[in-house]
Amino acid sequence: MKGVHTVSKSNHEGIVQIIDEFKKWNPAANNWFRNKTQRKACEDIIKYIGLDVALREIPNLPKINAMNHVGSADTPQQYFQKREKIKGNLEMKKNKLTII
Repeated sequence: MKGVHTVSKSNHEGIVQIIDEFKKWNPAANNWFRNKTQRKACEDIIKYIGLDVALREIPNLPKINAMNHVGSADTPQQYFQKREKIKGNLEMKKNKLTII
């Protein structure tokens, strides 16, 4: 069928786990199960970052989002798109703090 994408059972479970992690601190996440953009971002996270890594990093996002000049990610799509920039900014902030 045209436009129909199949998701493996393990990917589906991973998508649920990622969205459930966001639901712990972002009430808007309840709507992401039916949002194609956020589900696709979850699939990309699983494919390119890894489910285990993402499940370790996502719980830290609220604290990171509160930091100045680091960047923020409130959705799976933002996390996937901004992850490397946020990591770089955190590393710069860490190095700056240890130099002083």
